[in-house]
Amino acid sequence: VIGTQASGQGHETSFAQVVAGTLGVPRETVSVAFGDSDVAVGGSGSHADRSMRLGGTILLSACEDLIDQGLRRAVNLFGDDLEITYVDGRFVATGTGRSIGLLEVAASAPLTATGEISTRLPAHPNGVAACEVEIDPETGAIAVTRYVSVDDVGRAINPMIVEGQLHGGTVQGIGEAVLEEVVYDPGTGQLLTGSFLDYGLPSTTDTPSLDSRIEECPATSNPLGVKGAGEAGITPAAAAIVSAAVDALRPFGVTHLDTPLTPERIWTALTQARSPKPPDE
Repeated sequence: VIGTQASGQGHETSFAQVVAGTLGVPRETVSVAFGDSDVAVGGSGSHADRSMRLGGTILLSACEDLIDQGLRRAVNLFGDDLEITYVDGRFVATGTGRSIGLLEVAASAPLTATGEISTRLPAHPNGVAACEVEIDPETGAIAVTRYVSVDDVGRAINPMIVEGQLHGGTVQGIGEAVLEEVVYDPGTGQLLTGSFLDYGLPSTTDTPSLDSRIEECPATSNPLGVKGAGEAGITPAAAAIVSAAVDALRPFGVTHLDTPLTPERIWTALTQARSPKPPDE
């Protein structure tokens, strides 16, 4: 049970991986409950790249506590004159050939443990992104034709999930750069983009094949070595796309563009840049 809330990041998979890997038990034996204040007494939510960095750390701590509790029970079973180690989900009495599984130990009386963090665990993800855009000077239409990124997320608990987050964040950045805008009627204040019929979202036709690379330089601030990936895709995307668009239009005299980069805005910027300037009075 953990005090975070999943919104598509795959917490139920990656948290279970941490627990199963630490305890040495099959992943299918682990169930994850999150976001329920009836059973989770606290939690700081899911934001600022903290879910795995903080949540994973407390899960690891709680699992280690469970192993310590199970070890004490195993000592009572095997005798305190034996050396007992924990290997792949089992307590092994060295030199005797005898062992007992963690789940067997817990069957007689449940093992429970709680992990808590009350201090900061700073970590600094790093990354770089570059993109290419093509602009039709006659219509102002823009297309993102290539996007490449490299992100150091620390240890990637589930690389496939991390890559999915990187792609999702990048597409969100494409939408922010070229499509998405909250528009109000200037006279009445009425929201004009209140549904997805009116609010533009990027589709597969607006998105190139994304070339993302993951670098793993473990953080030293937490035992999992996690830095975070939830904001890596979105952070550079809009800036890279707008910078590429301005670079493409600079030969025409355009040095600034406001988002979103709609064809109308690009066409207007091109037209104004091409128009002869009135003489100074």
